[in-house]
Amino acid sequence: MNMKVFAAVAMVMLLCGPATAVEKKVQPKGFVSVEFDSKPEGAAVYVDGEFFCSPTPCSNVLKPGSHKVSMQAERYRIRISWIKLGLGSKIKWKLTKVFGWLAVQSDPPGLEVIVDGQRAGITPMAPEERQPGLYKVQIKKPAKGVMTKSVMVSSGKKTLLKFRLRNRPAVVKSGRVRVEGALSVAAVKNRAENAWPGARDCYDEYFINAPKHDDIFDVQFLINSQGAVKEENIVAATFRNQDLEQCILDYFEELSFPPPADGKDCQVVYPLIFTPK
Repeated sequence: MNMKVFAAVAMVMLLCGPATAVEKKVQPKGFVSVEFDSKPEGAAVYVDGEFFCSPTPCSNVLKPGSHKVSMQAERYRIRISWIKLGLGSKIKWKLTKVFGWLAVQSDPPGLEVIVDGQRAGITPMAPEERQPGLYKVQIKKPAKGVMTKSVMVSSGKKTLLKFRLRNRPAVVKSGRVRVEGALSVAAVKNRAENAWPGARDCYDEYFINAPKHDDIFDVQFLINSQGAVKEENIVAATFRNQDLEQCILDYFEELSFPPPADGKDCQVVYPLIFTPK
C-alpha cells in the first residue's frame, strides 16, 4: 500500500474510532434515576408540574428530594402526591377508574336496547363502559311499545339490568280519585292516564306469580304551582314490593298537570287498579 494512503487511513481511524463503538449516556451530576409504573400500564408521569416520562413503566432522572408527582391515564382519575425520591426509588400506583359498566338482559332475549335515546344493542347486551351517572334504559317489546327503567352506573362497578316480560298483561284503570286543591278531578285523571302503560309494565315485570284478583296501589302525590309532581309515594297497597312501587312512582314523577288555579300545591290520592287478563 502506498505510504501516503496508509497514513491517511490510519488518521481517519484514529479520529473516528471503531464503527461499532456505542456512545455512553452520561447522567448529570447530582441527579438520580427514578422508575415509575402503574396499574394499568400506559400512564403519563409529571413531576413538579412538568412532564417526566411516558408511558409507564418508564424512568428518568431528577434531583433527589421531595417532589409533587402526578400520574394520568385516559378514563382514570388523576393521582397526585408529594413523595420523597432518591437513588433507586421505584414508584408503582394503582389508578382508580372513572367509568363503570352497564349490561342488559331480558326475558325473552333478542330485544333492542335503547340507552338515553340512543340504540345500544340487542339483549343480552354484554357489559359496556359508561360514565358514572343515571341512565334511562328501554327495551322494545316484541309486540309494540317499550319497557323503561332507570339505573345508576357507579365508577369501577358492573351494573346488570334485567327486564322480564310476561305474556299476561294486566288491564289498568283508576279508582275514586281524591283531590285537595284548586284542580279538578277530571283534569287529574286525564293526565294521570299517561302513566298507565309504564305502570302496567312495572306490574307485569315484578309480579312473578299469576294474579287471581285485582291489585290496588294508592299513589299519593303533590302537584305544585307549575303543575309538576313532587313527594310521590304509595300509601296503601294490596301487597308490598319496594321495587314495583318505585317503578310505578317513577312514571308518576314524569307526569305534568295544569297548574292549580290558586297557585298552591294540590294533593292527590290516585288509586291505581290492575286487573289480570
